[in-house]
Amino acid sequence: MSEKYLWVKKAAGIGCSELVMRFIAWSCLKDNTWKNGNVCIVCVPNERLARRLIDERLKGMFYNIGITFDTEKKVLVLNGCHIETYAANNIDGMRSLTNVKYMFLDEADFWIGTNIQNYAIVVAERYIGKSDVSLVLASTPGKPDGLFSKIEEDQNSIYTKLFLPYTLGLGTIYDPI
Repeated sequence: MSEKYLWVKKAAGIGCSELVMRFIAWSCLKDNTWKNGNVCIVCVPNERLARRLIDERLKGMFYNIGITFDTEKKVLVLNGCHIETYAANNIDGMRSLTNVKYMFLDEADFWIGTNIQNYAIVVAERYIGKSDVSLVLASTPGKPDGLFSKIEEDQNSIYTKLFLPYTLGLGTIYDPI
């Protein structure tokens, strides 16, 4: 919570995306700080799969307490904060937003093509001066020369770097060879 720009290199299945979804819901509901704001979640280069983050993860948190949402809507509104997913290959809709509170770029090292990765980072980082956004980039490592490797090696990066190896997650129940 204290870091504005966070880069997370994580093990698969560690629960990072779930934790971020819960943090987003909590931030929307804990007070009115994010009211009338926007949250952007950028993930896989497929709109249908991107929407599953809202439909299954965020909305799913509330079903067990009897709260339901319109499943046809692409945007989830919690306490006046608009949460929307964007497919990595179609993020132009993020360019004209106001009052962006938070951006989560999920599995960014696996977005197809360097151009898509670079464009998404440019679009996200331009909100730093525009609306004092918090940015979280999280991914399982992909290519050795990919986006995450470049940020990891950049000594002047704006991102606080957090490493979450398998030993911190479900992998701890298995003895590595």
